[in-house]
Amino acid sequence: MDHDRATPGPLGMNEVEHIARVAGKESAQETLLGLGIDTTRPIETQRDFAHLRWWREIAEGVMKAAVIAMALGFGGTLATLIWLGFKLSVNK
Repeated sequence: MDHDRATPGPLGMNEVEHIARVAGKESAQETLLGLGIDTTRPIETQRDFAHLRWWREIAEGVMKAAVIAMALGFGGTLATLIWLGFKLSVNK
């Protein structure tokens, strides 16, 4: 069933799918461009995201190490104060 586009009528399933595919692709590209992501070079964009992931994982590792170091520092200080208090109370 071939329709002339100048006359209104029901669209075939292939036409609907084509319109949806084109609209979805254009919408995705506009969204990515609005976010500053270059859609003309997808491999380079993937490398950029991989590099950002690498930096994020490094930063998360550093933060985890810093939290552990702080917890050990506070824990050690608290244990030392408790020990000194115990020692002072026993020596009285």
